[in-house]
Amino acid sequence: LSDMLARVHPEDNARIATEVQRSQEEDLPFEGEFRVLLADGTFRWVLTKGRNVQISQNPSVRRMGVVLDITERKRGEERFRLAVEAMPNAIVMVNQQGTIQLVNALAEKLFGYSREELIGQSVEILVPEWFRAEYPPTRSVFLGQSQGGAVAAGRDLTARRKDGSEFLVEVKLNPIDTPEGLLVLTAIVDITERKQIEFELQHNREELAHLTRVSTVGELTTSIAHELNQPVGAILSNAEAAEIFLMADPPALDEVRDILSDIRKDDQRAGE
Repeated sequence: LSDMLARVHPEDNARIATEVQRSQEEDLPFEGEFRVLLADGTFRWVLTKGRNVQISQNPSVRRMGVVLDITERKRGEERFRLAVEAMPNAIVMVNQQGTIQLVNALAEKLFGYSREELIGQSVEILVPEWFRAEYPPTRSVFLGQSQGGAVAAGRDLTARRKDGSEFLVEVKLNPIDTPEGLLVLTAIVDITERKQIEFELQHNREELAHLTRVSTVGELTTSIAHELNQPVGAILSNAEAAEIFLMADPPALDEVRDILSDIRKDDQRAGE
């Protein structure tokens, strides 16, 4: 054991020593991933699996197992992790059971949790309880029923921060087939500000439409007033003229008759 631990990377040594000791004391199988140092100072990742074996006709117990080089797999995982960290959106990766497997720094910032608080938790920790009741089961919303693309197109989804505050989000999914099963990479975008801008634009459009209607009514009122003023003014002038002709001696009835005809025409025009 001491020879093996001497080759373990210093950052992994204490952890592996504790796990190996516990498995020996409790006679449990051991499985672990750690780095081993090479003679040239570089290191490689290995996966080791072992168990206690009772040798027949021998009271001693031996530890037997295998060691697999998983350096390339670890390098791929590291490249994937770096790519996820570099993404411009909050990223949450979940398995088919809805358990969070991975988050990036933007997800920590967006939801107010540390990644240690999120990994291993159900994705439902990120949504309010009323949303879970409205869209059961919630995890199917974030898993998108194993289909990529935007979730709930045309419908706003609501997320919940650690402090309990709620905000609108847009969720996009990317299913990934792995040896451990289907994983879903979920990109989450806070659309609160965008929705506020859309609301303000819609409000401004409605205000503009209202002002346009008011302006149109004002122009129409002015036009109607102008059209009414002409026949009404003519009626008044003709009525005053008729009074003058009736005061003559003798009254000029023919003139009054013509004036009454004009008044009738102006009245019809005003009515139209």
